[in-house]
Amino acid sequence: MIPLRYGQNNFGHSTKVKNVEMDLFDRVDLLKIEAVK
Repeated sequence: MIPLRYGQNNFGHSTKVKNVEMDLFDRVDLLKIEAVK
Protein backbone atom coordinates (compact mmCIF):
# COMPACT_ATOMS: atom_id res chain seq x y z
CA MET A 1 0.00 0.00 0.00
CA ILE A 2 1.37 3.43 -0.97
CA PRO A 3 0.11 6.58 0.79
CA LEU A 4 -1.50 8.96 -1.70
CA ARG A 5 -0.75 12.08 0.28
CA TYR A 6 0.92 13.03 3.52
CA GLY A 7 -1.14 15.14 5.90
CA GLN A 8 0.33 18.18 7.56
CA ASN A 9 -1.81 20.29 9.85
CA ASN A 10 -0.68 23.56 11.37
CA PHE A 11 -3.02 25.30 13.77
CA GLY A 12 -2.97 28.65 15.44
CA HIS A 13 -5.24 31.29 16.93
CA SER A 14 -5.24 35.05 16.63
CA THR A 15 -7.73 37.88 17.06
CA LYS A 16 -5.95 39.73 14.21
CA VAL A 17 -7.31 37.58 11.37
CA LYS A 18 -10.77 36.56 10.15
CA ASN A 19 -12.35 34.38 7.44
CA VAL A 20 -10.04 31.46 8.12
CA GLU A 21 -11.51 28.49 6.23
CA MET A 22 -10.38 24.95 5.48
CA ASP A 23 -10.45 23.43 1.99
CA LEU A 24 -11.46 19.88 1.06
CA PHE A 25 -8.02 18.56 1.99
CA ASP A 26 -8.08 20.13 5.52
CA ARG A 27 -5.63 22.87 4.54
CA VAL A 28 -6.14 26.53 5.41
CA ASP A 29 -7.31 28.53 2.38
CA LEU A 30 -4.73 31.34 2.48
CA LEU A 31 -6.50 33.42 -0.16
CA LYS A 32 -9.57 33.97 2.06
CA ILE A 33 -7.79 35.11 5.23
CA GLU A 34 -8.26 38.79 6.06
CA ALA A 35 -6.50 40.99 8.59
CA VAL A 36 -8.66 42.65 11.25
CA LYS A 37 -8.14 46.40 11.40
